[in-house]
This record gives sequence, structure tokens and C-alpha cells, in this order.
Amino acid sequence: MNRVTISVPNVTDLNFRKKAAIKFSFERGWYGRAVKEAMQLWINVQSITEESISDEKKDFIWEKFKDNLNIETQDPSEILDNIVQYFTSEFKIAEEIDYEINDNEVIVMKKGSLEPFFSQLLTKKGDYVIFNCPVKIVMDAALKDLTGKTYAIKSEAHTMITPKAIKGPKAIKG
Repeated sequence: MNRVTISVPNVTDLNFRKKAAIKFSFERGWYGRAVKEAMQLWINVQSITEESISDEKKDFIWEKFKDNLNIETQDPSEILDNIVQYFTSEFKIAEEIDYEINDNEVIVMKKGSLEPFFSQLLTKKGDYVIFNCPVKIVMDAALKDLTGKTYAIKSEAHTMITPKAIKGPKAIKG
């Protein structure tokens, strides 16, 4: 075991202690177990890459956004234009999103993206995990679903988690 001394804001520590005390019922070592669990969760979240997300999960995420995007075309540029418009206005995760299509490769460029500042934007509410869904995941699944073709979606930012449940436009339990 390692002994570590850290400094955190009083409010953060108080809120953490309240939650940890409730979960671990003040049993011997409750605070250490809570810190260990929090550290392990952080490590797990930071270790997940978009490449490790299964097509099934990408399709699941796409299905949650599909109705709100209302795309009725097979043209890749029109599909991506709709997705960009949605993620820069209605479900805003960036000030501006540009893309470039070269054959079966799409390069996504985000300006003023919120993602680097909120590193997964992970919030737990009851049985739900709310997160900031990356544009690339939706683009990948949408293009595959609507055009029947597979595109390599690339960008400078990689942020994604595998949540227990996803809150996109609607909360769902999964």
C-alpha cells in the first residue's frame, strides 16, 4: 500500500465524503475504499478508446440520435451536414465542426470543442450515466446505416466512454 497526501477544495472533499460515507456505511477503511474506487474509475474511463467501441454500441448510440436528426438521404455530404448542424446547435458540443471526405475516409475538425474541457463529461444520475457523445461515433454509425458503406472517421480528439446507460436526446435505461 502507498500513503498519499493530496489537497482538494473543501467542498469537493465534503461532497465526496458524504457520498462515500453513505455507500460504505462508515465501515472501517470506508474513505480509503472510496478513494481507491474513484481512482480506478478514472483510470478505466481514461483508458477507453473510440476504436474499442463495438459496432453494436455505435449503432445503439446512433439509434438514440436518429429520430432527432431526421435524415432522409443516402448522400454522405448531406448526412454529415445534418449531423454537424445538430452537434453545433441543438446538442452543442463544439462551436464549429468541419469535415472533409476523401473516398471512404472522413476527417473531422472541431473548433471550440467542449470535449477537452470536460474529459468525457461524465455525470451519474441514479442508474443513468450522462455523457457528451462524440460526433465521430454518430457519423460512423449514420454513414454505415444510411449509405451501406464503411468510412474511416478520423479527428484530432478522442473522447468516449462505455456507459451503463446513455442520455442523448432522451434518457434511456440499458
